[in-house]
Amino acid sequence: MNDVFEEYRVRIARDQSTGRKLSEEWLLGNQRHREDGPAWTEFDRSSGKPMIKEWYIHGKCHRVNGPRAIYFNAVTGKPLSEDWGVDDLEHRVGKPSHIQYDRQGRVILEEWRQMGHLHRDDGGPAIREIDPNTGIVFSEEWYMSGRQHNLYGPAAILRDRETGTIVEQLYFRKGQRLSGAEQLPKFG
Repeated sequence: MNDVFEEYRVRIARDQSTGRKLSEEWLLGNQRHREDGPAWTEFDRSSGKPMIKEWYIHGKCHRVNGPRAIYFNAVTGKPLSEDWGVDDLEHRVGKPSHIQYDRQGRVILEEWRQMGHLHRDDGGPAIREIDPNTGIVFSEEWYMSGRQHNLYGPAAILRDRETGTIVEQLYFRKGQRLSGAEQLPKFG
């Protein structure tokens, strides 16, 4: 039985005056690569807390069972955003591939992508923006395969951030904006 060995290089940058770690990079050959943790981590110079963690396989930002990139608030350590994906593409089935948080950790933006394209096939919007002060979803957009599309209603809904009242609705089919009678949903 022959064992196979992989030789990694780990590069660590440190602050000259404090000795605190600024970044850590795992390389296989000349590509970022690590199978059991982030291949790139960047740390805040003053707090020493992680600001960025990114997972790579053979030079591509990639992770199957978790976010491939997490960006943190350097003061609180809470996530500011998460990106899910494989092979350098944003991708996640059935859940948002990009999630952005406010400083308190509340979701303020969700985007659903499959193989890099805005796409949601369960009838919900592929983009949702939420006002951090009121909690109101003020913008929703529907997409299929990267094109703005909603067969049964508006493909974009904009609301007042304070009241939630709808201020605009836009209709799209396969990326083409509709007007007048074309906007009516087609059944059957």
